[in-house]
Amino acid sequence: MKASRRVAVAVAVVGLALLGWVGYRAAIATAVYTYRIDFATLPESDDALREWLASQPAVAASSVSRDGQTVVVEYVRSLYSRQPLLDPVGEAQRLGYSGLRGFTTEYEGRW
Repeated sequence: MKASRRVAVAVAVVGLALLGWVGYRAAIATAVYTYRIDFATLPESDDALREWLASQPAVAASSVSRDGQTVVVEYVRSLYSRQPLLDPVGEAQRLGYSGLRGFTTEYEGRW
């Protein structure tokens, strides 16, 4: 095999490998949503909110924690999910968190 032919084959193999890698990374890309919700009154436990979050379609990982009177809700789902976005603020209020003082939302796409 001539050297120019070997180079052409090597370039094609590297190109296909790169295309496969990009496709794989795009297929597994995730979105991380973080809500910091400040309430005047919190229930004793966050278990109900934690269970609701974990049971939602397309949620791959989730956590609920507290920082004083602020509830921090974080969840991960596929970047390409067609499921509607979640409403952890509304769900928290439904579950007994009261006196909403404000909230912030952060989004991070991960490749």
